[in-house]
Amino acid sequence: MMDQLELLRQIYETGLIEVNGREYRLTRMRHKQRRKVFAYFTHVKDQLSDGDFGFMDSEKFDDVMATIADVTTFDGALLSRLETHWDNYPQDYLKFVTAAMGGISYPFLAEGLTGSAFPGVPREKI
Repeated sequence: MMDQLELLRQIYETGLIEVNGREYRLTRMRHKQRRKVFAYFTHVKDQLSDGDFGFMDSEKFDDVMATIADVTTFDGALLSRLETHWDNYPQDYLKFVTAAMGGISYPFLAEGLTGSAFPGVPREKI
């Protein structure tokens, strides 16, 4: 079985998120879009780990999901244009949200997990 960071790397590199046999594809993102998703992901990652999805009922989450929907396709159409998609596939939602936020955040996570955020400064000095 693939470890979590490897799975996120694969999502980032291929742009493919497969949920329940359906394929969601991430298109290219601007840095500002990726940064927004990452900032929010780091804010809620502990809640995700605990299975607490209360953050989903917030305007900030709606804003982040709008960003994700603008860069994700399903059957060749942007999710942001498929107004009833989640009504049709509610079972995909939680898996998609967690995979998309993690995969989009991967470039930041990979650096943060492999070395100091401050090159040349030992972690214990930070």
